[in-house]
Amino acid sequence: MIIEAISREEFDRYRPSRGSFPWFEERGWFRLATTLGILIFDAVDENWSYIVLLPDAEGRYRGGDRGANFESSEDAIAALRQSMRKQTNG
Repeated sequence: MIIEAISREEFDRYRPSRGSFPWFEERGWFRLATTLGILIFDAVDENWSYIVLLPDAEGRYRGGDRGANFESSEDAIAALRQSMRKQTNG
């Protein structure tokens, strides 16, 4: 299966839960089957993170995995993609 980059509007259609952290900037949104991913830039520490979201029994998206402190967006995206595949394939 292919991990696709999707728009924020498309991502928001899944109505994922989100925290309120003004120093975190969402910079990318991804989908693999029913698994979602967010690429985040931390404006305070000036590094990159990701969060993988999985649907619960009611279909609401919750945190499944996360990674932090990547020096580049490319490194964070590579780790995000690996985590999404792992979460999707069990």
